[in-house]
Amino acid sequence: AINLPAAPTRAGYTFKGWATAADATSGSTSLGTLTAESGKYYAVWEANTVEYYIDIYVMDTAGAYQIEDTITESAKVDSEVTYTAAARDGFKVSAESVLTGTVPAEGEALRLVVKYERNKWNLILTMDGETVDTIPYYYEQAVAEPAEPSKPGYSFGGWTPDVPGTMPNKDVTLIATMTPNNYNVIYDYKGGTYQGAATTTLSNIDDFEIYMHKVKKSKEDVSLILLFFYVTLLSAMVHLYLL
Repeated sequence: AINLPAAPTRAGYTFKGWATAADATSGSTSLGTLTAESGKYYAVWEANTVEYYIDIYVMDTAGAYQIEDTITESAKVDSEVTYTAAARDGFKVSAESVLTGTVPAEGEALRLVVKYERNKWNLILTMDGETVDTIPYYYEQAVAEPAEPSKPGYSFGGWTPDVPGTMPNKDVTLIATMTPNNYNVIYDYKGGTYQGAATTTLSNIDDFEIYMHKVKKSKEDVSLILLFFYVTLLSAMVHLYLL
């Protein structure tokens, strides 16, 4: 006969006794003495329940992660655990998150990591149906007043819709309102008289250029008429001289 050995030890486990089957889930610690004919005995272990942690990080509006909370859970050692992150409006669970792990029997406790990545959207600036600039912003980030666009002959009249104070959870398109400038064309008759208006107001630079082209063309037409008249008169005088 042999004496029952002292209870063995194993990190992360509690000894539950001896059993005759290798896969036994329960054992005995009061076998008395063992005989050679009793065969092989196996130690029965029960995994201890230990704590593990889930660190919750949330991205701020500057793009940096800040820890928000630490959740404490418990599970048996050497078991695999998975944390299911709750959905959050304006965020997505980053691929950098560690949501699954095995609870260690010894050493440092398991720490899972959830990283909520803040959504990023575009502030799209348009003028005359064309995109003039695209500015990325994080969800809830303060939106700066965009630079005023420029267009020859027009003044900037604001954005439609209004610039949001913070970025919503979507892209935002702003349309530049451009107001035509007014241009005055003033006629100086140099002491003469004229029945029409002394001033013509044009609503934008395109009309101004068209108007000035017409004025120039009118002057050219008058010059041609005077030239024709002068040539005709000169020809008549020459004809009379030759008679």
